[in-house]
Amino acid sequence: MHFFLVNVLQSATYILIMVDPDAPSRSSPQARFWRHWLVTNIKGADLKKGEIKGQELSAYQPPTPPPLSGFHRYQFSVYQQEGKAISLLPEESAGRGKASPSFKARVNSGMDQILH
Repeated sequence: MHFFLVNVLQSATYILIMVDPDAPSRSSPQARFWRHWLVTNIKGADLKKGEIKGQELSAYQPPTPPPLSGFHRYQFSVYQQEGKAISLLPEESAGRGKASPSFKARVNSGMDQILH
């Protein structure tokens, strides 16, 4: 998968998150923001070339919506990491379901989102 972003600082480090906000369905999204991919420590120079190289905290899982669940949206967000170490708590690593508030807070605290 390749991304081409314009506002990338080559010397910075980034985080990529891919989620399905409609899991398992738009009408009943109990697993909202199902994590399909989480990569940290992506070098800006690689990201600028469209290459996603970094530490995969959640390996890429292609979209596989349940049968008859309707349309699903898939959101990609890129954050500037700003030298912070990002990790998943044990309960977050155990599954890809609904993102915990603590994870959202850790990712969002002080990081600039450049793409959503």
